[in-house]
Amino acid sequence: MPGTTAVFGLRYQVAADSPEGDDLGKNLADDTEAALLAERQTAMCQLVQQTAQTGWTSGTSTAVTFGASSETVDTGTFHDTGSNTSRVVIGKKLGWWQVGGVYAPAANTASTYIRASIGFNGAVVAGSTGGILISGAAGFVAVPSGNILVQAVSATDYVELLGYQIAGSGTVGTGVSAPLIVSSLTAVWQRPS
Repeated sequence: MPGTTAVFGLRYQVAADSPEGDDLGKNLADDTEAALLAERQTAMCQLVQQTAQTGWTSGTSTAVTFGASSETVDTGTFHDTGSNTSRVVIGKKLGWWQVGGVYAPAANTASTYIRASIGFNGAVVAGSTGGILISGAAGFVAVPSGNILVQAVSATDYVELLGYQIAGSGTVGTGVSAPLIVSSLTAVWQRPS
């Protein structure tokens, strides 16, 4: 019985084995090809908000939720539309992830400032915040977060899009002006740690 490597499970001959000749070479080639193919399949999740979220508090960073029909791509069930709907659980594939998003606030002429940030396990990631002054804006606008690298080291690690809207009155939250101006969150796995 051949031995196997610890990380990729590549088969190799051990001293107690009878010589396998051609089979050993074929096993190595098949195992290597399978490992390379698995590595080439990019883990990614992209969410586009379908239903506006309101009732936020002015001047407070709030996680944007992504419910039914929000997943444009999710290669590894990183997002759940039924529970913790703001989260993309990147810990399901450990390593480095490129994460970015767009926050589309509720249309509100009393709004003066909006910003978007990426949250990691509930805290804002330094360098991920983008913002704009929108004093008197009546129509739909949006602001991108910074694109940031985040390292997943635990199976429960997650990222979120955090929106922030300052308004003296009126609706505070997200707006959906489908299909063009909506909040979105994208996470694409880059490489192992």
